[in-house]
Amino acid sequence: MNLEALTSIRDLAWLYAAGPLLLIAALLLTARLKAPQWRRLPDAFRALRTPGEEEGTAPGLAAALAATATFGAAGVVGAATAVSLGGPGTLPYLWLFGILLAPIYYAQTLFAKTDAPGRGDAAASGSVSRRLLRMGGGWRFLGGAVLVALLAAACLWGGAVHGAALMETTQELLPGSTPVLVGAAAALGTLLAVSEEKTAGLAGWLALAGLTVLMVAALWGIAADPGLAFGALADSFTGALEGSPQAGDFTGALAGEVAFAATLHLLPAGASGVGVAGSLESISRGRVRVQAALALLTPLVFAVFATVLVMASVGTGAFSTKVQGERSLLDARFYTVPAGTANERIDEARLYDGYVRIRDGQPRNPHLLVGSERGMISEPRYEYNGRTADIALQVREGAAFRLMRNSGPETLGDVDATNLWRASVVGEMVPTGGTLAVATARTAGGDLAARILLAALLALAAVAFAGFGLGAGRALPASVPMAAKMGVALLPGVGVALVLTGVLPGIPLLGQVAMAVLVALVALALILRSTELAKLDADLQKKADKAAKKRKKQKKADSDGD
Repeated sequence: MNLEALTSIRDLAWLYAAGPLLLIAALLLTARLKAPQWRRLPDAFRALRTPGEEEGTAPGLAAALAATATFGAAGVVGAATAVSLGGPGTLPYLWLFGILLAPIYYAQTLFAKTDAPGRGDAAASGSVSRRLLRMGGGWRFLGGAVLVALLAAACLWGGAVHGAALMETTQELLPGSTPVLVGAAAALGTLLAVSEEKTAGLAGWLALAGLTVLMVAALWGIAADPGLAFGALADSFTGALEGSPQAGDFTGALAGEVAFAATLHLLPAGASGVGVAGSLESISRGRVRVQAALALLTPLVFAVFATVLVMASVGTGAFSTKVQGERSLLDARFYTVPAGTANERIDEARLYDGYVRIRDGQPRNPHLLVGSERGMISEPRYEYNGRTADIALQVREGAAFRLMRNSGPETLGDVDATNLWRASVVGEMVPTGGTLAVATARTAGGDLAARILLAALLALAAVAFAGFGLGAGRALPASVPMAAKMGVALLPGVGVALVLTGVLPGIPLLGQVAMAVLVALVALALILRSTELAKLDADLQKKADKAAKKRKKQKKADSDGD
C-alpha cells in the first residue's frame, strides 16, 4: 500500500471536502437555528440531570456516551499529535472547531430523533441515515451513501483508528501486553454494543469513569508547572497567528503549519461524531429538545479535555523534550547543517540532496544529519522491517524518494518506493502522538501517572468501540433483523483485528479518509435540510413554551387552592 499517496488523499479529503462542508454547515445552521451553541447552552447543563420520560437510557448518560465515543483514545492521541506539530498555537483552533461544530451536533440530533415529514413514527428513525431513507425519493440515495460511509467509518475509524491510538500508548508502557490490552478493550466494547437497551447505560457510566480518570491524569500534568501550563493559554493566540516559537528541542512551527496540524489532527477527532453521535443521542428516552441541547456539549467536551491535555504537555515540558522514539523515513528529513528554528528547518540550503548509503544501521557519511517533523534526531540508527538496515536511499530536498537494497554480495537493487514506510530511524527525538501522551504523564508523576493515563485510555477506547458499534446498528433501517444489527455492531472489532495483525499498515489512514467522507455527506444532508430543521426547532420551542405556561398556570392554581 502506498502510504505517501494515501496520506495525500487524507489531507485533500479533510482540507478540501470535509472541512469546507463542515464550515458551510456550521455557519448556515448557526444562522438558521439562531446560534444554539449560545442560546441553548444553559439548557444543556440543566438537562444533564433530567431523567428520561420512560424506562431506558437517561439523557445525560446518552450524551456522555456520544461525547466519549466521539473522541475516545484517538482524540487523546490526536490532541498530542497536534501540539507536537503545532505547539500551543493549536489551542485557539481547538475552541474554534468546538464552537462551530456545536450547531451541527444539535441539528443532527434533531434530525435523528424525529421522523420524516408526514411519517409520524420517530421510533422508526433514530439516525441520520434512517431519517433520509424514510424520506423517500432522491433522499434515499443520500441516505444509502451515509449508511455505507458510516459502516465503513465504524470499522476503519471506530475500530482501526481508535485501536491504533491505543496500541501506540500501550506499546510505550507495556509493550509485551499490547495485544492483550487492546483485545480486551475491543471485547468489552463489543459486549457493550450487542444490545443497546441493556448495555447503552453501562457504556455511558464507563464513559463518565474514563473521562474522570483522564481529567485526573491531565491535571496531574498541569500541576507540574501551573505557571507554564496556563501561560500556554495566553501564548497560544499569538502562536496561532504568528506561529509557535522555538521551545527546548522543539524547533517551532510556522503559522501555516499550526493551522495544518490543527485541521488534520484536531478537526477529525472533534468531528468524528458527525453521523454517529446523533444515533447515540437518540438512544435516550428524553425529549427531543432536551437531547438536542445536550448534543451541544459533545464537541465542547472534546475541546475541554484536549485543552487540559495540551496544557499538561506544555506544563511538563514534554512536548519540547527529546525521548527515545522512532520515525518512518517518510516523515524524516536529511540535513547537512542542523536546524534549530522553524525557518531553518525548511531552508533548502540546509536540506541534503544526493545518495545515502546505510550499513549496519549507520550512514557511511557520518556528518549527515536527520530530523523529524519538528526537531533534530540525536544518535540516530536506521532499521528496515524492524532489523538493522543495510540499504541505500536517494534524497531530494531532504526527503527520500528512492530505495535500494542488497540484491547480491556487492550490488544494490531498486525496491519499490512504496516500501519506504518499512525503513525507519530510531533515536532521541521530540515526541508525538501516543509517545507524547505517555511522556507527559511520566514527567508529571512517573509510571503511576502513566498507568493512570493508560487506564483512562482503555476505558475511552472501549466506549468508542461500543459507540461506533451501536451507531452502526442504528444506521440500518429499523425493519432490518436484529441479527444483522448485531453483526454490524462487530465492525469496530474487525477494525481492531486488522490493526493488531498489521496486514494493512495504512488502515488508520483509510479510517481518516472514511470519516472525512461520512462527515462530508452528513454535513451536506444538514445543509440541504436546514430549512426543515429551523422549522422543527421553532415548533419544538413553541411546544416547550406552551408546556411551561401550562405548568406555571397549574402551579398557580394549586397554590391558590391551598
